[in-house]
Amino acid sequence: MRYFNRHAGPRGLFCAVCIVTQTLLWIGVLHGEMKDFSNRAEGTTVRPNALEDFTVLGVHRSFKQFPRNVDLNVSFFLPNVPGGSPKSVFVQAAEIQDTHHYLMRAKENSVWKAGEWNVFKDWPTKNFIDALRLEWSNIGVLAGYRVGAKPPVYLPVDVYYADSKPQKLTYTFYYLTGQDLESLNIAVTNAAGADMNLKKQFKCNRSFSPNCKLYAGGSTQAFDLDDMSSKPQGEYTVKLVGYVPGKVTPISMNIAFYHHP
Repeated sequence: MRYFNRHAGPRGLFCAVCIVTQTLLWIGVLHGEMKDFSNRAEGTTVRPNALEDFTVLGVHRSFKQFPRNVDLNVSFFLPNVPGGSPKSVFVQAAEIQDTHHYLMRAKENSVWKAGEWNVFKDWPTKNFIDALRLEWSNIGVLAGYRVGAKPPVYLPVDVYYADSKPQKLTYTFYYLTGQDLESLNIAVTNAAGADMNLKKQFKCNRSFSPNCKLYAGGSTQAFDLDDMSSKPQGEYTVKLVGYVPGKVTPISMNIAFYHHP
């Protein structure tokens, strides 16, 4: 066992304090710690073991790489929604590949303006993202709104720390699959249910193995939608239909989002 030298002087004492502080931080991280800030709750939290068929982790338009010790911004367009209110809006972030159970949730008292671009500010990386050594590419951000008991409508986000100009205008969806999948079909419809001709299909090679896996259960995946800049503003739905090896009935999920060109 290694002991500290009581005669090591101020420098040795400083090092000891640093080690104790870092140890306490990691104890909090390992056991789950959500800290309250003026505009958000942030930290680590225990996640349920049971998995849904599909879980949405992030809906991004543009996500810019960021260094350590910066303040992040999340920009999104909030439409005028009948029956909606600022309290129905949410902004949250979590790991895409979950290792530390990181979570950030904006507070409901944040001021949002309907019919305009909104920015969630004052999200410094130094509090938890840097301490946990999270990679920028492993953070999924969700913004959206809920009306009554209806499912959420997601608002694609731009995440940046300096230049607010988006890097791209296409949408990327990050999700977790709760079951093994041998194929996945993706389609997009508008609010009237009309197909937008944005279909995608992913499948494994069943001629090589009848029970092949495209994606393993519990894994996180992503897909990009084709450019929608020519599509009218409004609410759209992405439908995921996944086929599980050895089963006839597929699993599915509808993801509603609002497109603002």
